[in-house]
Amino acid sequence: MLLAYTLLGGSALLIIHHDIQTQTIPLYALAVFILSGLLKHVWDPDLEGFWAAGAVALILVGCQGLFFLLRREPAVGWGDLLLSPFCGLWLYLHEIPSFLLGMGLVALVMGIFWRYRWGMRTFPMAPAILSGLGIIFLIRCFLMMNGI
Repeated sequence: MLLAYTLLGGSALLIIHHDIQTQTIPLYALAVFILSGLLKHVWDPDLEGFWAAGAVALILVGCQGLFFLLRREPAVGWGDLLLSPFCGLWLYLHEIPSFLLGMGLVALVMGIFWRYRWGMRTFPMAPAILSGLGIIFLIRCFLMMNGI
């Protein structure tokens, strides 16, 4: 299990660094992130993680489609749409609202800062997505005392 968490943390830091620098998610880091989620399910099989991944995918694809219908431009990139469901592999169904709320709040603060600090219209979404997952891990460790 330590290997899964090590791969998760290393790939998440690599994704965040690369997304901030170039506003793209590298495929090799995304593959390692996916591998970490699958390794977690090999050691600790839990069907609820797959349901959570599917729910997160449906929610974000639905939001992407709605935004595209209204504005005729995508809200987030394909890398972010691939990354989000694999964050869902680490979640339980009851944690999805907290994940989305944490991700949204971090994205809002980051977007405001990114827009007014550097004047750019687009900003990297992967740090907000992975911060939402980090918030869930913090809630599990410190508020619920269950541990990860």
